[in-house]
Amino acid sequence: MDIALAQRTTAESKVKLGLHSATGIAVGCAFVFLFAIASSLLLTQERLAHVITHAFAQDDLPSNPRASWIQGEFFTECAMLQMQLLRDSGVILGAAVNRWYRTAPHPCETLRTMVAAPEEMASLPRPGPYVNYAFGSRHLEAVVLSLFEFGTARNGYKFISYLSVVLLAVAAWRSASRTAAVLLPIALFLFFGFSLHQLGDNLAHAPGFMVGLLALSLLLALRRRFHAFSSRLLFFGVLGVITSYFDLLHGAFPTVLSLSLIVNYFFFVDRSGEPTVGVSMETVSQTVAIAITFLAAYVVLAAVRITCLAALGILSASLWHEIAYRLGNTTPAKTIVTFGDVLRSLWVARSQMTAAGSQTASWLLLIAAASWIYALWSLAVNALARNGRLTQLALDVAVLVTAAAVIVGWYWRLPAHTIEHSFFSVRMVALPAAYGLVAAILVTLYLINTRHGIRWAPVTALVSLFLMANVLHRTWSSGQQAKISLARFVTEGRNDLVSCAPLGMRPDGKPDGIVEISYQLALPPMTLLGLRRAAPTKIRLVREGPPGVYETSGTNFVLGIAEELQGALLNRSDGTLGPAASSERHLFAHFCMDGHDTADSQYRVEIEGAAAKVAAL
Repeated sequence: MDIALAQRTTAESKVKLGLHSATGIAVGCAFVFLFAIASSLLLTQERLAHVITHAFAQDDLPSNPRASWIQGEFFTECAMLQMQLLRDSGVILGAAVNRWYRTAPHPCETLRTMVAAPEEMASLPRPGPYVNYAFGSRHLEAVVLSLFEFGTARNGYKFISYLSVVLLAVAAWRSASRTAAVLLPIALFLFFGFSLHQLGDNLAHAPGFMVGLLALSLLLALRRRFHAFSSRLLFFGVLGVITSYFDLLHGAFPTVLSLSLIVNYFFFVDRSGEPTVGVSMETVSQTVAIAITFLAAYVVLAAVRITCLAALGILSASLWHEIAYRLGNTTPAKTIVTFGDVLRSLWVARSQMTAAGSQTASWLLLIAAASWIYALWSLAVNALARNGRLTQLALDVAVLVTAAAVIVGWYWRLPAHTIEHSFFSVRMVALPAAYGLVAAILVTLYLINTRHGIRWAPVTALVSLFLMANVLHRTWSSGQQAKISLARFVTEGRNDLVSCAPLGMRPDGKPDGIVEISYQLALPPMTLLGLRRAAPTKIRLVREGPPGVYETSGTNFVLGIAEELQGALLNRSDGTLGPAASSERHLFAHFCMDGHDTADSQYRVEIEGAAAKVAAL
C-alpha cells in the first residue's frame, strides 16, 4: 500500500510539474506573439529610412563592409535592417515574415542602395523569405529604433550587456554571498571573456544573452518567491521560449540553459550537508526537467511559427534542407568535418573572446583546462565518496560537468554551423572554462576543510598545468596574433634568391623584391620554459591590385626568409620557416617580381593572424 501510494504521489508530482512547464511555455508563446505584433506597429518606414541614412552618415554602419573583420559583425545587422525595410504592411505578416536579399552583395552594400537609390534594386533578384529563425531581435530593434538612432541603440545594448552580468553577480551575492564568491569566475568570464566588447552592442546577437542574464538576475532577486521548484519550472518555461525567440543559432539558447542549471542547483537546492539519496535524485530530476522544458520551449515555438508560415503560404521549400545542414557535418564546400575540426576552429577564433586578444585568451583557456584536470583527478582520488555515499563535492562537480556538457553538446551537434560561425560561437567556450575554475575552487576548499590530500594539491595543480601546456604546445601559435613593429620595402642589395613557384627557392635571373620586417611572437609556455621548440612561423606577403600571395609554405609562391640582407634563406625544404628561438625577430622576406605590379599595387604582411601594410618604396 505504502509503495503504491508513493508511486501515485510521484506520478502526480510529475504531472503537476509537467503542467507548470507547459503553462510557462504557453505564457512565453503568448508574450512573444503579443510583443511581435506590438513592435511591428511602432517603427514607420519613414523613421527607419532616416535611422539607416543617419547610421551610414555617422559611420555607425560600415561604408566598406568587405574591408576587414567588420564584415562579419555587421552582416546580420544590415540583413536585419533589410528585413525591417521589406516587412509586409500587414500587422500579422509584418511580424511573422522576414525577407531580405539573400543572393545580393554584402547586406550593408545592399542596404545603402535600398535607402539611397531604390530604383537600382530592380536589377537584383526579388527578396526571399528567411524562415530559419523567429528573429525576435528584429522586433526588439523595431521598438528601440523607433526611439533612438542606430549608434545610440548600439551603445545602449553594450551598456545593458555588461550591466546584465553585473546584475546577475550582485543578485547572486545578495542571495548567497559564499556561494556567489565560489561562482565568481563565471561572472568574470562573462564580463571579460564573452566577446561583449565585440558583440555586446550587436542589435542582432546581443538580445538573447542580455535578456537571459537579466531574467536569471530577476530569479535570484526574487528567490523566496521561487522557492518551490514548480514555480521555477514555470519561470524556465517562459525563459526557454523567450530565449528561443531571440536565438539565431549563435549560442543564446545553450548559454541561458547552461546558466539556468547552475543557478537552480547552487542557489535553490539544499547543499548544507552531505547529500542524501533524496537530494541526489532531486538534483538529477530538476536538472533533467529544466533541460526538457527548454528543449520543449524551443520545439513548440518553432512548430507554432512554422505552422503559421505554412498557413500563410510563405514557408520556404529549403527550410528542411537548411535545418539538416545546421545539424549535419558537411560544410558548404562539401567537406566533412569532425568534432576535432570544431575544436580547432574554436581555438583559432579564441582571440574574439577577450579585448586583450588571443594571448590572454590562450592563457585563460590553458588555466581553465588545467583546472578541470586538477579538479577531476583530485575528486576521483580524494573526495568522490565517503562511507560509500556520494559527497556533496562530487554532486557539485557533476552539475558543473552537466552544465558544461550543454555547451559541448551544442558544438558537437552543430559541427558545420559552428565552424562556419566560429568567430561568433567561440564566446560560449567561456562557460566551460569558468566552470573548470569553479570546480577547482570547490575541490581545493574541500581538501583544506578535510585536510585529506591537501599536501598533494599543489603538485596535482602543477602537473595539470604542464600536461595541458604540452597538449596545447603545437597549436599554441594557431590564431595567435604576432605584433608587427616594422614592414617596409628594401631597395638596396637586391639579391636573387627565389623564383615564381610554390617551392621556388632558387634564383630565376631576376632581382627579388625584399621586405624588411620586425615582429614579436607569443611563444608557447613550454618554449618559454625551454622544454620544447615552438611551431613553425607562418608569414604571408599579400598583394592587392592585382592579387598575389607569397608565403612560407609550398602552396603559393614561396616567400624566402633571411636573417641578413645578404644572408642565405632560412626556409626548410617544404618552404616553411623553422621555429623561432626568440619571441622577437628581425628578418628580410624575399619574393619574386612577377611583372604584374601596377602603380596602385599595395602589399601587406601577415604573421600569425596579425597584418601590417608594407610601407611604400
